[in-house]
Amino acid sequence: MVRGNRVLRADAPLALVGGLLAVALSVRLAVAWFLPPPADFAYRSEPGWIAINLVEGRGYTFDFYGTRPENPLRAFAPPLHPWLLAVSLLAPDPPRALGVLQAALGALTVWLVYRLAVGLVGGRAAVMVGWGAALYPAHVLCTSQPISAVLHACCLAAVLLTSWELSRQPTLRRGIVVGVLVGLMALNRPHILAFIPFLWLWFRYGVGLDGNILVRPLAGLAAAAAVVVLPWAVYNGQVVGRPLPVPSNGGVTFWNGNNPFTTGSGHDVFADRLAEYLGTTRDVQLPDVYEHPEPYPFPAEVTSRLGTLSELELDRAFYQAGLDYIRQQPADWLRLEVRKLQSFWLFRPNLGSNPLYRSGWTPLYRVQYLLLLGLALAGLALTARHWRRYGLLLGLYGLYTAIHLVFNVLTRYRWEIELTLLILAAPAVDAGWRWAGGRLRPVWRRWAGAGS
Repeated sequence: MVRGNRVLRADAPLALVGGLLAVALSVRLAVAWFLPPPADFAYRSEPGWIAINLVEGRGYTFDFYGTRPENPLRAFAPPLHPWLLAVSLLAPDPPRALGVLQAALGALTVWLVYRLAVGLVGGRAAVMVGWGAALYPAHVLCTSQPISAVLHACCLAAVLLTSWELSRQPTLRRGIVVGVLVGLMALNRPHILAFIPFLWLWFRYGVGLDGNILVRPLAGLAAAAAVVVLPWAVYNGQVVGRPLPVPSNGGVTFWNGNNPFTTGSGHDVFADRLAEYLGTTRDVQLPDVYEHPEPYPFPAEVTSRLGTLSELELDRAFYQAGLDYIRQQPADWLRLEVRKLQSFWLFRPNLGSNPLYRSGWTPLYRVQYLLLLGLALAGLALTARHWRRYGLLLGLYGLYTAIHLVFNVLTRYRWEIELTLLILAAPAVDAGWRWAGGRLRPVWRRWAGAGS
């Protein structure tokens, strides 16, 4: 790969790759050791509760925030992250075990992003991407958090890298590899299945591959993804009566992001709107926007039947409640969508309020993300003529944006794709580096000549 009169071979020196991985792993292991996840990390999320139930012999169950103790949900969350948490709970020191697992996943993600950058931008820019990913503060600190962002970022980077390699050599074997990785990620982020048709569009019109060449690789891709997801779908068929490749939490997530009192971000609500919806007096001690404790306020028609509805009926009821809001208040919903878009690509209204995160991190994160976003936009502008090459990333951003506009937004959802912005930013940083070098080199020569 040639770029900027510099060559970075695909078989880059082991010292470079080894040093990159060593630093990426070391800083993450340091965070896992000195800032481990909270001791009660499994009690702080739905996947964590499922992991506890798995370890304690109650099976893959969730009592829906204590509202269904006798009739728990059995397909509420996709399985990959709960199982990772369950493995951690079996260790003598669960928080540090989780930290070590996430450190390993994070270091692997760095290598995958670096390899993708070699293909997309090459040269010195790819090295910048690798070191940027190794030291990116938000991802390093995610090692200490019991959230799924580290796992998802790793799976997603693997999907992107193998998809890029498939575009270079569209063989059946490579298609199967991509399909296996897509299926694996679908076991925690089912919307990645919608990436499969986009890949066909990108291969066909972005890369320019002949449609006949794509038949076997894409057939293998789709079949491999289906095989990986099949056991989960069969399990769902056994416990809820219908074989589904998606969990039963879609409805409640849709309601969380589409109702009269939500900000569109997680469990955050407007205090005055919630009081109006519930027909109560607003608690003046509450801030204007706050994270509502579990259980989240549900529609009256759902609340009265929480314990009796079947799992699929409950899922449908929440979807219906969210759709009713959209139909009844379309103008308010459109304003909500604008807030979601801003929250996803900039900052949500209540950023940093979650007690899971240290409050001091938020200002630092704002600065680093705005810098990264600005450089990514500049890099995209500088390389606009190569937009088809970056179509793989742009399509992914479109998918993530659309999914979270439909449902709801959390900053950790963006963390899954944030490291890939380094690839777009790298050409801008590289151009700035070369510009600065051109200006400083004559000064250095004059100074060195005077000194001699």
